[in-house]
Amino acid sequence: MFFMIFDPAPLSSAMVAGMTSEGGGAVAFPVMTLALGVAPSVARDFSLMVQSCGMSAASFAIFWMKIKIEWHSVVFCGFGAIFGIIFGLEVC
Repeated sequence: MFFMIFDPAPLSSAMVAGMTSEGGGAVAFPVMTLALGVAPSVARDFSLMVQSCGMSAASFAIFWMKIKIEWHSVVFCGFGAIFGIIFGLEVC
């Protein structure tokens, strides 16, 4: 696993995937498994790590810079997310 830290191929694919609107995992996982030959479990974990680091950095920046949050949007999106979780767990 240590050799992947300095290997530019996974890092550059994660950087390109993070710049897309689809999210890091949707692009990085197929590229890493199909094009780079990385094991699917490693590609999955790497994609989740890239996504969680990016979201954590963004939330830290929002709170640290004291950016005003539109709470109406957060509430409505939260209700939609709760409905989606219940629907996804019960139906699928």
